[in-house]
Amino acid sequence: MTLTLDLTPTEQARVLAAARQKGLEPAAFVKQLLTENLPETADDGRPSETVVAQYEPDRSHFYFKATQEEFSAALDEIAQMNKNLPPLMNGANIAPSEMTVEENVRAMDAFADENRQWPVLPDEAFDRENLYDERF
Repeated sequence: MTLTLDLTPTEQARVLAAARQKGLEPAAFVKQLLTENLPETADDGRPSETVVAQYEPDRSHFYFKATQEEFSAALDEIAQMNKNLPPLMNGANIAPSEMTVEENVRAMDAFADENRQWPVLPDEAFDRENLYDERF
């Protein structure tokens, strides 16, 4: 199979520099990039079991193991937590985008005051690799 790629001058320069660094012709370098990053497939073109296994859900998760009663109880608990959130602007149904900066600050301060018992998360908790499952 022959492919033709339309590369910007910047992309072309990056490919040439990387190929030169590896001691390869640009076409060989691009082919190496493709073959190293293609998913494995079975002989019939379907993804291999290894590839499929990457996307299998973790069946040990609560979502899969919980009984209907346990799942309902968890949903009730989440609903109860949401009821305990302080209303914005003393019960007024105002979207944050419609609030002034001062109103937003007061609403966030009220939220923080009501939830001081929650644990403080370290900065690493918000790193991309900690937000998403390893499969992604």
